[in-house]
Amino acid sequence: MALPKYPLELAFPPHRKESAQGSNHNLPLKPTSNTHPWNLVYNSAIEDPQTLAKWDELFAVLDSCYGMALAKKEPLEAVKTAVVELYSALLSLFPLMAGYWRLFAAVKLKMFGQKEFVDCLKCAVTACPQSVSLWVEYLQALVDDLDVQKGKVEDSSHEIEKTTTENSSKNQSAENGEPSTIDSASSNSQESVDPNKIESIRLEFQRGASVIGRNFNSETFWDSYIAFESSISDLSEHLIKVYLQLVTLPLYLYSHFYNKFLDTAKKYRIDEIITDSELLATKIAPFGKSLADELSSEESQQILDAFTYDIFTETQRKVNDCWKFESELQLHSFVPTLSSAYDAQFEVYLKYLDHEMQILETATPDEKESQVAQILNIFERALIPHCHEPQLWRKYIAFLITVGSEFEKVQSLYDAAIFKFAPIADYQLRDEYAEFLMNNAKFDLMNIDMIRSIKQYSGTLDKSIYVKSAYLHDIKTLIRLWVQHVPAASSEPLLETLINNYFDRVDRYKKDSLSKNEIQNKEEYSLKPEHSMSLQKLLNDDSISLIIVSYLQLIRVSDENVLRIRKFYNKYHQESALARSVQFWNFFVRFEGQDMKNFVNLGHIVNYLKENTALPKQSVDAFIELQHAFVCCNLTKAMSSPESKHLLSPLINTHRDTSEDLFVNSSARKRLSKNHVESRNNLTAQKGSIFSQTLKKQLGHPGVVREYSPEITNSWIERDWILLSDVDKIPPLPTFRLVDKANSPLIYHD
Repeated sequence: MALPKYPLELAFPPHRKESAQGSNHNLPLKPTSNTHPWNLVYNSAIEDPQTLAKWDELFAVLDSCYGMALAKKEPLEAVKTAVVELYSALLSLFPLMAGYWRLFAAVKLKMFGQKEFVDCLKCAVTACPQSVSLWVEYLQALVDDLDVQKGKVEDSSHEIEKTTTENSSKNQSAENGEPSTIDSASSNSQESVDPNKIESIRLEFQRGASVIGRNFNSETFWDSYIAFESSISDLSEHLIKVYLQLVTLPLYLYSHFYNKFLDTAKKYRIDEIITDSELLATKIAPFGKSLADELSSEESQQILDAFTYDIFTETQRKVNDCWKFESELQLHSFVPTLSSAYDAQFEVYLKYLDHEMQILETATPDEKESQVAQILNIFERALIPHCHEPQLWRKYIAFLITVGSEFEKVQSLYDAAIFKFAPIADYQLRDEYAEFLMNNAKFDLMNIDMIRSIKQYSGTLDKSIYVKSAYLHDIKTLIRLWVQHVPAASSEPLLETLINNYFDRVDRYKKDSLSKNEIQNKEEYSLKPEHSMSLQKLLNDDSISLIIVSYLQLIRVSDENVLRIRKFYNKYHQESALARSVQFWNFFVRFEGQDMKNFVNLGHIVNYLKENTALPKQSVDAFIELQHAFVCCNLTKAMSSPESKHLLSPLINTHRDTSEDLFVNSSARKRLSKNHVESRNNLTAQKGSIFSQTLKKQLGHPGVVREYSPEITNSWIERDWILLSDVDKIPPLPTFRLVDKANSPLIYHD
């Protein structure tokens, strides 16, 4: 059986321009319609990426293909590339799935070797840092590499020993008390292992301890750490430091590690265990000694027992305190689809965090650092199964700000929440991030990240979708911050230039239409040209109305700009992009009716929007009601106008213009006919006639279309009238046509 032909874009994937960290990788392209089993499995997984069973089936097919190709000695590059791309695609979507990271690492080991295996695990612990199993596997791989090096050294030592035995004449130096060649080789076997390699592995263990050391279920990691240090030396400074750190942590197997610590501590001097000189002095003083070397073995043991017992009782108290929460935490892994059990556990995590924060409030200065580390670890653990909970991210960020964490730490947390995990619909998190950046005087970074967010939701990226609500919200937030923090002398011409360039159809991708002189200022913040140019490339018909309203509100502050605002209306009100903008028309209705009380202009605006816009009926009715209210509240002034006779009609016809009946509401009928889809597609026919025909077909029920309606063939209107007093002339009964077709099944248009 020949290997299936993999899709071209999968066998030779496009170059990934974005880095692995913080990137938004897209899935491989969908295959063309093909009935081959490989294509069916592949297409199924790509169509529904949240169903992990489909990915498992896909990976099983790839593994089978790899085995077949390997057995037949066929080329493996296409299969290898497909495996790497698909695992990378899945883990870019769900980076916290530790199980698939382990599978990916195993595949790397199988197909590419040990180095790729270790590199994959290193990426795994970076992407999913709270997975104890990933850390253990990664560190064990590093230790195995070290053991391989030791084995090579020992093999070389045995070879030297064999050669030396055959040449016994070279052992005369040993008889004279000098080190023999055998001893030299044996002693060098330990020294031949690169000490830098040992130190680098030790640093990785220390990094792991700082990340997952406080995890309540991290006993496998600590066992590996102790085994590593013991293999280097069973009586070293590093080993006792590991134990001294370990026994103070509230872990599930705290008593197990305490017993191991007692056995190990007996091999060390008391001053190597109690490194605090002041504390050691207080422990020695009751024995009438001043130095640790003056203590007898019994006295040192008494001090050690008392010291370790204090540690044990304090650790036991911590474990008992947190056990009431830890016992309820059963779901530690990330899954794409959550259940009610996750919701219940999330509440436990919130209570757990509140409890630990209360302990922090009453902690002594010496205890605060440890307690803060404990709370941070609980947050990190909670984010694995509950990374899609915005409340948890906000709580975590608020805590970091409260304890005075570095800006970079808080900023990276915001970045992960907004661009990777938090739901798109959570606007509060993005607003808080923007305010956080401004509070830290990071105006340029705020622009970069807000435009990054806008681009993500704008639908302009390859294979991305247009998320209108999130896109418009971020545009509005960015413009609001520009208006607040950039002086009006700079922000006003900037917004005006954005509007002019958009409607004048300036080439936004080639022409530098925003000069530096227009946007630079000497105030606290200055807007860089690249930021405004980036925004200009992302504007569409939905967002330009937000820019316009912000610009109009900015210049409305001065009464000198009244004529300028009216000129703006005359220039742009017929643009198709504004036909659907409720904000634009709301501004001008209130500007003329409420602010300027120019009811003639108000009438022109309302008459235009009633017939020539694409606004929803609810909005049009609201504007008509506003016009009625403005005129009635200022009736004396309205009637004193030379054109007052034109103001009575809107007052009288308000109910007609807001009627639901399209045969009564002529303005709505005109508005809908201009925006009817068939009228737009048929440019030669009259728009009103097409809409009227469609309206008649619907029989008063929108969406229920009847192609034929019964018609009277002998209408009495077309014949001579008959007097009712003339009893001899009886008019015939009406006759109909198209009755059968009218009774045919209804047609429902989606």
